[in-house]
Amino acid sequence: MYHLSPDTQALADRLAAVAYGAQITHAELSESIGRDVRKVRYLLHAALRRVADEHSAIFEAVRGVGYRRITVEEPHKIGH
Repeated sequence: MYHLSPDTQALADRLAAVAYGAQITHAELSESIGRDVRKVRYLLHAALRRVADEHSAIFEAVRGVGYRRITVEEPHKIGH
């Protein structure tokens, strides 16, 4: 497995803790790393990949809000 920066690991940890069907806001994610996550999207994308690989956690973007962890019944929504 690849090495993650401390910020990417912090984001991955925060994302992994989100319950199925729950949302996490950009502000909550930003708080995890002490800077605006929307300005360092590459860190967020790496964290999303990590939680997908390690925890099978899939998120959908919620425009203007953040991300929502989809439930096991919803994977058909990805890409639509």
